[in-house]
Amino acid sequence: GGGALLPLGDTARGLVLRVEYDGRLFAGSQKQLDARTVQEELETGFQRLTGEECTAGSSSRTDAGVHALDNVFLIKTKVDAPLATIVAGLNTRLPEDLVVARA
Repeated sequence: GGGALLPLGDTARGLVLRVEYDGRLFAGSQKQLDARTVQEELETGFQRLTGEECTAGSSSRTDAGVHALDNVFLIKTKVDAPLATIVAGLNTRLPEDLVVARA
C-alpha cells in the first residue's frame, strides 16, 4: 500500500542507506547485465516508491552469494519526504532478502 512520494523543488539530496541482505540469491551487490543484484533491487524499489529513476552508488562491493549486515549505498533524489517515510516505504517494495536497516 501507500502512495508514491512526490518530488518537491529542484534540489537533490543524498540518502545514505545502510542495507542488510542474504546474498544467496544475489549475483553480487553491483549491477550486472542479466543478473539479480542488490543495486538493481534498491534502484527498482526506489523507482516503484517515488517514480524517480536513480543510481544507487555503493561504498563497497560483495561477490555472488555473500551476505552483508551493513553495506552502505547512496541515492541522490529530489524527493522531499521524511527519511523515515522513505525507508519504511522502500522496505515494503524490496524483496524479503534485502532490507534498509537504517539511513
